[in-house]
Formats: sequence, C-alpha cells, structure tokens
Amino acid sequence: MKNHVSFILFSFLFFTPFNFLSATSFQGDKNITISEEQTGDLYLSGENIVIDAPIQGDLVCAGGDIIIQDSIAQDVILVGGNLKIMGFVGDDIRVAGGTIFINEHVMGDLIVAGGEVTVGKDANIYGELKLVGGKLNMNGVAKGKVSLRGGEVFWNGIAEQSFNIKAGEFSLNGTLQGPSTIAAQKIILGNDARILSDMEYWTSKGEIDFNSAIASGAQHRFNTDLQISDMDVDWRYLGIGLVTFWIYRLLTAAVLIILMIWMFHRFFSRNSEEASRNYVSHLGYGAIYIIGIPVLIVLAFMTIIGIPVGFILMLTYGLTIALGHVLAAVLIAYGVNFYYEKNWNRRVLFLVALCSYLALKIIGAVPLLGVLISLIIVTTAFGTLAYIWRQSRIARKSILNE
Repeated sequence: MKNHVSFILFSFLFFTPFNFLSATSFQGDKNITISEEQTGDLYLSGENIVIDAPIQGDLVCAGGDIIIQDSIAQDVILVGGNLKIMGFVGDDIRVAGGTIFINEHVMGDLIVAGGEVTVGKDANIYGELKLVGGKLNMNGVAKGKVSLRGGEVFWNGIAEQSFNIKAGEFSLNGTLQGPSTIAAQKIILGNDARILSDMEYWTSKGEIDFNSAIASGAQHRFNTDLQISDMDVDWRYLGIGLVTFWIYRLLTAAVLIILMIWMFHRFFSRNSEEASRNYVSHLGYGAIYIIGIPVLIVLAFMTIIGIPVGFILMLTYGLTIALGHVLAAVLIAYGVNFYYEKNWNRRVLFLVALCSYLALKIIGAVPLLGVLISLIIVTTAFGTLAYIWRQSRIARKSILNE
C-alpha cells in the first residue's frame, strides 16, 4: 500500500518540470471551455473545465469540475473535485479527485486516487490499472496488470492479467483470467463471478466455498499471511484522502506558478532587484494592504453608492489573499535569482518557486511561530508589489510633468 500511494504521489509531483518547456498553451479562469483543436500540450486551471475538442499533446488540469468529451493524444493528468473522462486517451492517465468517472479506451496506464472511482463498461485499459479510493467500481476490461486498494470494491469487468486487491469489502461479479491475490474483510461472489487461474485469498470469515466461480483445474488457497485488519483499512484510506487533497493543492499551485511565470516573466524579471531588498519597507506597505483594504470595504458598504465598489474590492482582495503563498513563492524565486546573479531560465525559476511554495506551506503548518513567519512573508510579498506600483506611478507623473 505504501509503495502504491508513493508511486501515485511521485507521478503527480514530478510530471511538470520535465514537460514545462514543451507546453504550448496555459489558461487560468473560473470557467474554461476548449472548443477548438489544440496542437500542443495544454495546461488549465479553473473552477469548471470542459474539453470539447481534440488535444494533440498532453492535458494537465486542476479544477473543481473537469469534463473531457473528446480525444487526448498523449498523457492526461487531472486533479479536482468531480472528474469525467469520456474521450479516448492515447497514453497514460493520472488522476486524483473526489468523484471520478472514466468510460473510454486508455492506451497506457490508468492510475487513480479518489473518494469514489468508476470505470465504465465501455472502457478498455491497455496498460496497468491502479485504483486507490474509498469506493471503486470497475466495469470495463483491464488488459494489463491490476492493483486495487479500497474500502468497497466492486469488480464487474474483466482482468486479463494478474489481479491484486486489498479492500474492506470486495464484490466479485466479473472475470479474473490471470493469477489473483485477494485480501478483504468480506468477499461477496455474484452470479457472474469467474476465476479462471490460480488464486490466493484471505477473508475475516475464513475459508469460503467458491462453488462454480472457480474454473476446472484452477487452484485456490486460503493464505493467512495476506491478513489485513479493520484498522488498517480505515487508516489507509483516510491517508489516501489526505494525500489526494494535498496533491490537489500542490498541482493547483504548480499550474498557477506556471501561469504567473509564463505571463509575467518580463515584469518579475524587471523588478527582481526590488524583490530582493527593502524587506522592512515592503512589510509596511503589505500591512497597509492587508489591513487597509478590509477597512475600505467596510466603508464602501456603509453607503448605497459605494456598495458596487465594495463588492469589487472584496472579490479582488479575496482572490489576492488566496494567491498569497503562490505570489510570495514566485517573488522569492526571482529575488534569489537576482541576488545570486544566477540568470535562471523559466524552468529553473518554476522549480525554485514550487520549492518555496512547499517551504511556506510547511512553515505555515507550525502553530503560532510558523503561522506568524508565513504571514510576514506573504505580507512582504504584497508590499513588494504595492511598492513597485507606487514607484511606477511616481515615475509616470514625473515624466508627464517634464
């Protein structure tokens, strides 16, 4: 189990740096619909994302609801709340989310971690199938090796090669053609259950009668070494939920960092010197922003005329606060680049920014002192931007006066 989750985590954490330079399109918005064919890789971040046209490269998405309704030629990497893949995928799929539904052919591996995962009957998985989650439903055909870890697992499909499962409850109403290893607190056999090769199993009820489910000549053996406990199942899948959540947070941050570096590289490069000095002054400007904007919002809502302004300020303030750690991480990367005269390219800047983001999150998880340090860093980041904006205003006025 540990190795399985580690592999999923590794896959999500390290895909971006190696694909970064080949990416051709980045988009970030609340609602995104792709309705025209994309010839290269596509990186998206938004609340609602719909893919309604072919993608010839990789697709990387972080969002709340993500629906893929057309073909993806290369890899698919998704993190979100509700995810649906209804289009053909030409290579691997790596997905983490709350509710996940996949109902098309996948030519590579399918690796999924989620709360509730369903693979439809129209899906053929040509590579390895690795599912981890609270509730797993498999109704399609797995042509490669199968590894399942779940609280409740319902297998109604076909496994053509080896089959390995650990679960709280396992319902078999499909076909296992290859050798299988089954460990579950409870095993339920449906009328269509078929086990065609040798099998080792364990269940809390002890040995069970597989009746006609076992093919003639296939051996089955009860193995106590496969035993799992209720506590193991509960804690493992609580851990999966936490890992999925943090993968989602990290991938979302990674996409936002990519967008910031890609879209505002010249701005950050031009002001990187300012990001590496005058910390006390910047902290003061940041404090004015953090404290002053809420005061302005309250004052705006006190008059009818000011209510629209108050709403705009509130939305803008909320968005910037939500992006605080990402913004601070990007400024740290550019500041370090200038201070040490490194002349890093965008790929290295992304890596440094992502590491800085992780460091800020780890520091912020420490009660009191860590939270205070994280707040000071984020406030300084806002102050840096406020100072840069103020200086540009002064420079413009000076030019106009001349």
